[in-house]
Amino acid sequence: MWILIAFGVAALFAGFDADWLFMRTDASHAVFVLTLAYWVYALSRALFVNRSAVRSVARVKTLVKTGIYARVRHPIYGADIALVWGIWLMFPSVRMLLAAGWATLVFFVWARIEEDFLAKRFKVAYLGYRARVPMLFPRCFGGDTVSVRKAKRAPRKVVVVSREPSL
Repeated sequence: MWILIAFGVAALFAGFDADWLFMRTDASHAVFVLTLAYWVYALSRALFVNRSAVRSVARVKTLVKTGIYARVRHPIYGADIALVWGIWLMFPSVRMLLAAGWATLVFFVWARIEEDFLAKRFKVAYLGYRARVPMLFPRCFGGDTVSVRKAKRAPRKVVVVSREPSL
């Protein structure tokens, strides 16, 4: 993943000028500091609850649903995305904008790949977890974990099809 990001950023830096889109302000500094603080918080909380969070998803033995993982499924990727956009605010050039967009795309795709792997490994337990907990960023204003639109829908009819041959 990091190799993809590095090559993409290097290609973008080679192809675009470093002209700034706007001047940095105290607000952009403040947002950068907030994104950096969120990144440190999310990484430390994720590692506190799940030490295997930075290793390969193939090594995951149990589904962690406590701590920060009770609020967001991929806290490290979400924090990485927030941080790259905070960095863009500190260095607001076209190439940094494109680099932040590229990194966001790679993190999102990587998280989706991990989601597929975890769904295959933990089956129904992960699907229920995925339905309740947001993917990259926690809900800021509390509320129920089920969206209002989903809650108003009628329950779906479940049809069980047997794969055993009939006699």
